[in-house]
Amino acid sequence: MKVEVKLGDVRENNSEVLVLFSYEDLDFMQGVAKMAKDARFKGEKNETKLVHPPSAFKCKHILLTGLGKREKATSYDVYVAAGRAAQEACSEEFKTLAFNLPETVGTKIENTARQVCEGAMTALYKFDQFKSKKKDKESEDEFKEDEKEIETIEILCPFEADGERMKREVEEARIISECVHVTRDLVNYPSNLKRPPMLADRIKQHVSRHGIRFGVLDENAMKRKGMGSLLAVASGSGSPPRLVTLEYGKKREGKPPLCLVGKGIKFDSGGISLKPSKGMDEMKGDMAGAAAVAGAMMAISQLKIPLHVVGVMPLTENMPDGNAQRPGDIVKAMNGKSIEVLNTDAEGRMVLADAVAYAEETYKPDYLVDIATLTGAVVVCLGKHATGLLSNDDALKKQVIEAGEKVHERCWELPFWKEYRDMVKSKVADVKNIGSESGEGGTITAGAFVASFLNEKTKWAHLDIAGTSFSEGGKPFGHVGATGVGVRLFVELARSMSGENV
Repeated sequence: MKVEVKLGDVRENNSEVLVLFSYEDLDFMQGVAKMAKDARFKGEKNETKLVHPPSAFKCKHILLTGLGKREKATSYDVYVAAGRAAQEACSEEFKTLAFNLPETVGTKIENTARQVCEGAMTALYKFDQFKSKKKDKESEDEFKEDEKEIETIEILCPFEADGERMKREVEEARIISECVHVTRDLVNYPSNLKRPPMLADRIKQHVSRHGIRFGVLDENAMKRKGMGSLLAVASGSGSPPRLVTLEYGKKREGKPPLCLVGKGIKFDSGGISLKPSKGMDEMKGDMAGAAAVAGAMMAISQLKIPLHVVGVMPLTENMPDGNAQRPGDIVKAMNGKSIEVLNTDAEGRMVLADAVAYAEETYKPDYLVDIATLTGAVVVCLGKHATGLLSNDDALKKQVIEAGEKVHERCWELPFWKEYRDMVKSKVADVKNIGSESGEGGTITAGAFVASFLNEKTKWAHLDIAGTSFSEGGKPFGHVGATGVGVRLFVELARSMSGENV
């Protein structure tokens, strides 16, 4: 898909469909207001009307798109409206789509262009590469039955706007959106085609073209490192684990890197503590944390954010067989801590234990943020509208929350008190992998378990995306599958830490 910024009179645009945004006051340019009234368009939020343009316009169609009340509209409303307009244009089989930018209170027009671009590209995402193609009887051309794609998106730049800045904003939005698409593809990909070595290779293919340094530890290297926790989880699988590292930017004296660690359980059956069969197909997405780290690293590199950033991704699957870990086992992690395994379905925190210990020992980061589809408890607590957040550092926590708010990947802080940390202490080992059989405080105790494998001086934040990483077809765009959550947040966090402002 091509994305362009065009300067000029909106009436001269000759695209197949031109999107005109409007608030409920219907403050349109001359010639359009009557057309909107005749079409009974009210400008309400989520309202669209496809109409024929007045004679002064060169476009073939106009798509009126409502934003609701002017004083209440936000940049996120523009993002959603642009996405829904793009979906409607696509369903009508238009190939070229142009957006005339709305004025939004408190937002520069150049930033509005970013929201429009990201909203449209996010909404137009499809995961359909496994659908069979059919042949046209006359032309013999192959096609997919429901293949409808927008080929070009045009963002129309008003004369009073900073054209060069708008081009930069739109180009950055395109880059970030494409990296989110890569993340979504990685998560949506079927589990049988992303065994850990295959997934590591796929990540390598994606990042190698962007100047990111790729590294990988195989099973033997993990054994030499003493990664008994990660290897215990992998022991029930017929496919060997991998630990992937990605590094961007230069090491700087006195400036430790930002380290991002993503859980990469490419399929989670629960192991011996087997999950119910209902919904188990979605467990192909239990590596959404690792996918978010990969997508974020790609975006950070392409945007040339001046920061040393490292990504660490433990990749394995959690399966039951004769060699699998069992409830009651005791294993030892890389940092020497012993773990009492009480539930094999609490495996994500076990792979993160070795991953964060490895990241800390190898890269000595000042800040470490892990991201994981870690607990069902966070869905009970926060639903699907917020990511659970734990942190041992107020400044880092504030940066993460602000980054999430800016890109509408909202985080909600949960308490990290000593009482919760004490709940993962074991009577027969250093720690146990669940806080309690009842599941009380499950999201917090899972995070506390991960934190116990880090030095207390390391500034750490934990993001539980179990509720936000996967959609069942709800708002805003009706997609089923991966959301790509985490990519935009990490890009914004890296930008904030680098001192860059957008």
